[in-house]
Amino acid sequence: IGVKRFGPDDEYDSYALRIFVMLNEGRRATDIAEYLRWAALETMGLSDAGDCVAIAQTVVKIHEGHP
Repeated sequence: IGVKRFGPDDEYDSYALRIFVMLNEGRRATDIAEYLRWAALETMGLSDAGDCVAIAQTVVKIHEGHP
């Protein structure tokens, strides 16, 4: 029987899915930046999260249709 698993294929898909949900909830770029920082530092174990604010602002602009 072909049973397909639902949900993200891997951890990176789960991060993208959470950001997509946050965007559709109307969350601010600062909220998304905070989530990106948490994902990079706490779950991925990176020592530098990069410029999460700039990334989040870009994602919000694209979502709003203003890249």
